[in-house]
Amino acid sequence: MAKLIEGMYIGGTWSGAKQTFKDRNPSDGSVWANVPDATAKDARKAIKAAHEAFPAWAEMPFNKRSHILIKAGEIFESRREEIAAAVVEEGGGWFGKAMFETGYTAEIFPAAAAANYGSIGDVLPSEFGKLSLAVRRPIGVVSVISPWNFPLILTGRGMLFPLVAGNTIVLKPSEDTPYIGGLLWAEIFEEAGLPKGVLNVVTCSRDHVAAVGDELVENPLVKGISFTGSTPVGRQIAAKAGAHLKKCCVELGGKNSLLVLDDADLERATQAANFGAFMHQGQICMSIERVIVHEKIYDAFIEKFLPRVAKLKVGTTTDKGNILGPVINNRAAKRIKKQFKDAKKKGAK
Repeated sequence: MAKLIEGMYIGGTWSGAKQTFKDRNPSDGSVWANVPDATAKDARKAIKAAHEAFPAWAEMPFNKRSHILIKAGEIFESRREEIAAAVVEEGGGWFGKAMFETGYTAEIFPAAAAANYGSIGDVLPSEFGKLSLAVRRPIGVVSVISPWNFPLILTGRGMLFPLVAGNTIVLKPSEDTPYIGGLLWAEIFEEAGLPKGVLNVVTCSRDHVAAVGDELVENPLVKGISFTGSTPVGRQIAAKAGAHLKKCCVELGGKNSLLVLDDADLERATQAANFGAFMHQGQICMSIERVIVHEKIYDAFIEKFLPRVAKLKVGTTTDKGNILGPVINNRAAKRIKKQFKDAKKKGAK
């Protein structure tokens, strides 16, 4: 039975869209939820709501903003078991990954709330008899575009700090995790008493993601962008933000290597390679994508590494005993098969 989705969250109101898209469980392809498919017009509406909510939110005493975040964190913690199940079902994560992600995310709330109690500026050098201060103030509407691979951690990290500082947010989660990366956050903050319009969530399918994304970056009411995702898309967003002289923070993919030198502890090295390469099916920007082993210990490394890999249980993530679950969607599976064939063609064994 598909999860009931109330709608998008714009201006403190749950609202639908002209059409919906299917949010599928990666383990079996079943429909996990039917989700509103926003257009650029919906994004503009969300940005307008955030813009109108900004002055009152920015002027609210900082400790009150922090208290709302603490309350939201308590609500998150109280729903942790339910949220972990959604990470498994909607995001295709292994149970251990779900428990790690929910635990880590719960810690972001108090960390962000505490940021309001630190320095908000600097005393600058000045001429005698004068006092020069640099004071950091919220900038306005911030668009947060979050990914599917760690949708709780990366949404929380991208959104909570600018939010508590007094900015208002328009959040667009990945079309592969629109609930745990987006609508869940609206549920939590609505219950926590966040003023209307401070957090807005728009969800859209792949068909509309380019138009919605462009609106979230180029709309003149948007003053900052936080993006986590692929390097090609990040380059486009950074270029568009730069053209408008907007603040932009992008966290993109990596091509990470594990170097194993000839004096390495092979037990630790093979354990690290196993975890680093296969955690969440390798769908992490920090995943190990190549292992470079000194020729003197190559055979010994392979002898220890392969049995570790062979022990990894593969299957649907509904079985807690399975460590390797599905990749996020069919496009990802096809891309991996293509890469595998290309590597074999070029001599991989």
